[in-house]
Amino acid sequence: MFTHNYLRQSSNVLEGDGRFNYSGGGSFNTHTNRKRSHRPCNILLHHLQQQPLQQHHQHGHHQKQPHHHVVLNTCFVNPVDNSRTSNSCVSFGNSKIRTLPQTMPAAKIYPHAVLLLACILGLASVCVYRVYLVMHRTFPADLAEWEKIRWLDECGRLAFKGNSWLRDYVGMDAGTEPIKTFINTAFSLLFNPLPAQRLVYRNIRASQDVYAGVPVSTYTPVHPPTTPTSNKNRNKMMYPTIIYFHGGGWTWLSVGVYDGPLKHLANSTNFKVIAVEYRKAPEHPFPAPFEDCLAVTKYVWRHAKELHIQQDAIIVAGDGAGGNLAAAVAHEMAGQIRMQILISPALQMLNFATPSYQDYSEHLMPGITSPAKEVNNWVRYANIDPKYKKYILSNTHVSLQHYRTLSDHIDSRKRIPPSLSNVTQRATKHNLNFEPSLPERLITLVLDSRFSPMFRSDIRNSPQAYIMTAHYDVLRDEALMYGQRLKENGVTVELRHYWNGFHGFFLFAGGGWMELEESKKAMNDLVIYLNRHILNIETRVDS
Repeated sequence: MFTHNYLRQSSNVLEGDGRFNYSGGGSFNTHTNRKRSHRPCNILLHHLQQQPLQQHHQHGHHQKQPHHHVVLNTCFVNPVDNSRTSNSCVSFGNSKIRTLPQTMPAAKIYPHAVLLLACILGLASVCVYRVYLVMHRTFPADLAEWEKIRWLDECGRLAFKGNSWLRDYVGMDAGTEPIKTFINTAFSLLFNPLPAQRLVYRNIRASQDVYAGVPVSTYTPVHPPTTPTSNKNRNKMMYPTIIYFHGGGWTWLSVGVYDGPLKHLANSTNFKVIAVEYRKAPEHPFPAPFEDCLAVTKYVWRHAKELHIQQDAIIVAGDGAGGNLAAAVAHEMAGQIRMQILISPALQMLNFATPSYQDYSEHLMPGITSPAKEVNNWVRYANIDPKYKKYILSNTHVSLQHYRTLSDHIDSRKRIPPSLSNVTQRATKHNLNFEPSLPERLITLVLDSRFSPMFRSDIRNSPQAYIMTAHYDVLRDEALMYGQRLKENGVTVELRHYWNGFHGFFLFAGGGWMELEESKKAMNDLVIYLNRHILNIETRVDS
């Protein structure tokens, strides 16, 4: 017999409860009565086999004993649950100790912590991957400041992917209020100054009002411009005014999102700016946005005196979808509106194969401009079932008879201005087929000039137009062709094409934390034109 103390000192062979618990290294005899996938613990009895056991006697001395035969079967680790099981027999000469089977618990695992760590690593991997894509994405060599533009494009790509994911897997349209709120917040951060910038226009007073039942925001310069020919008594504190309709595909964005750019517009032009918070699709599709914009414009014209507005200097303006609304309102109020400013306007839903649609078909900057994005906007505005989008994209949504009636207006070989014939090497692909299963309402909308201002039959009395086009924009060519048609019908047209512009570039002219040189140039050109042709002032504005 031997004592527990010695065995504890001899590498912890026996514990107090008689169970075997040994760790070490070396060779040993093993046998087991279990057949399963396992790996043996690295247990060694080399120390016991090489060193004789000593027995403690009552007289206080030790006597060496001969080497004892030791037989031990090891414990095994289950690879499934990482638990250890042993059923060992230890023999020391005539003494035999049978250990009890034991299972050693695996280490504790905290599933919530593991899940959180996996999410963090997954998100970090996605971010690294997207950054890699952005840094290695190709852009046109002649596009200025593409280092900034590529990040705008990436934001748009992610938003479009999120829209598709919500629609396909969650069944939620991107036009619903929670998504609108998120998108509006994101664009507000993009268009407006950061808190640290403290960009303040001390000469601009901002106020919120309601005109004809429609909310508006008014940005008023402290002092109106003084013109050489104005009657000081009659025009005292009377302002030339821009009624602005914001963009956003008739679905997103708001006057609040445009706050910074609109303040900058009022400060740069010295015009009063009235921004219309029109109703949005899909809750309020066509004609609700158009009716709101028309109602406000009529109200301003009728109440010009009490609003301190020069009635003969009222201008309607808008970008993208807002440009569509401005053109439609200008048609309805021809003879009352002084000018229309159309910035990259969406003017027609007849053909999505103009040269610019072909040039930028999903490959160049799809996060900023693409056929799919525009078709989505038109479908929401028209309140059409999304299942018809594929027919619209393939230009089979209008009967050939109606198409032939209007096709001349979008024929790039006839309508692209000669001075800009080098903007593209392509030509309009005309519609060749028709899907008769589409609702008749779709054709009715395409032919409605309030919905598609480009197809107004009589445009001879339209107000003079200032049209901005961006080279990298699917809407480029319809604006160029519309301007050319206006000019051919005797309307005064100032057409400005920006070779480094993209859809929405004008919003980066100032008033926010990001500014682009091409955008500031566009603002400078507009201010000079307004001073010269509306206010009769010769002024040079520094970019």
